Amino acid sequence: MGIGAHIVALVIWYAPFEVFDRNAKRMQRDRAASRVLDSREVDYLRDEVAARVADRLLDIKRRYHTVVEIGAGCGHLAKSVDDDMMDKLVMYEMAKGALERDAGNEYMVDVERRQGDEENLALEPESLDAVVSSLSMHW
Repeated sequence: MGIGAHIVALVIWYAPFEVFDRNAKRMQRDRAASRVLDSREVDYLRDEVAARVADRLLDIKRRYHTVVEIGAGCGHLAKSVDDDMMDKLVMYEMAKGALERDAGNEYMVDVERRQGDEENLALEPESLDAVVSSLSMHW
């Protein structure tokens, strides 16, 4: 084998393996959120799990300044937290349609919506008190 074959093999060896097609997942989430009535019909499951995540946050005896929810969807955790728990919840979601489906809702905490890929977080160092995820991988 020439040196060229070794270089190609080296590049292939270190290339990251992609398990999921991130663009296809984003499109699926956007499509589901665009069917507002249908997507709200099945929100009960995500709402229940998000309520349990909020309950786990209460097990830790402290008040949070900023919490980020990775794969926030349409804001399920935001429905279950209040200003006694935290100052701000950052909803981090790859699908713009899901992130904005319920943008008109009011919550008991300040909510910031950020669109971005959960595998490549664009968050400032030392800016968060907690990071949670609620069924983000169970799509």
